[in-house]
Amino acid sequence: MSADSIKLNRDTLVAAIGDGWSPGQVNNAIKLLAEGPDGSPFRVRHLPAELTRPLQREWLMLAVLKAVAERGYPATTVLDVTEIGGVQRTVFYEHFAGKEDCFLAAFDAHARRLQRKVAMAFNRGGGDWRDRLRRAIAALLQFAANEPSAARALIVEARAGGPNVVLRRTALADTFATHLDERAQALLPDCPTRPPGTAAAVVGGIDAVLSARLLRDEHEALMSLLPSLMYFAALHYESHQAASGEIEPPLVH
Repeated sequence: MSADSIKLNRDTLVAAIGDGWSPGQVNNAIKLLAEGPDGSPFRVRHLPAELTRPLQREWLMLAVLKAVAERGYPATTVLDVTEIGGVQRTVFYEHFAGKEDCFLAAFDAHARRLQRKVAMAFNRGGGDWRDRLRRAIAALLQFAANEPSAARALIVEARAGGPNVVLRRTALADTFATHLDERAQALLPDCPTRPPGTAAAVVGGIDAVLSARLLRDEHEALMSLLPSLMYFAALHYESHQAASGEIEPPLVH
């Protein structure tokens, strides 16, 4: 395992440095990273000082996600993270207190990005409840397909973390369930009353299907799950007839 197995893309870079930078400054940072020996912010000169530390932290967070995705959370060590990140252990401890500290920071950062992507997809372009839900589920699947290490660490391997890690994972699922139920209530006012726990059941079902695919490293085929996941979600909130129309859904737009 080595540093060439991880990469800072535009999304992770912006997440690391915040949105107070102009597109030109972000593009320049990307250019400097690309010109480095392996894209590592630990080896790139001429980066503005105020960018260096957050980018180094982001690099180590990507490294811990990669390590956990490959080895599982219990087996992953700080040494694994530093080998993937291409840094010394002393450098790692300048940024994090230990493996859990680093993983929780990575979990929180990527969970925020995922929630933002799903919310933006749901709200983009209007449409009825199922149009919006279809876009939201597609955004979740696209995230998992594009960032399999992050998705596997958040969705699969976090189950085996310590109490703090498991609580973070549970809170993420609860947040998705709460948002799903709130939006269904707002956009499906004529539906029959749904029992408590409906949204949690939908989120849990999607989670289980996605977890199984990620465990088998089938991330390239994740988008093919969209029709069946939409059928499953719609069945819990609408009629069987309405849900059946999702087996061959319209294109996501």
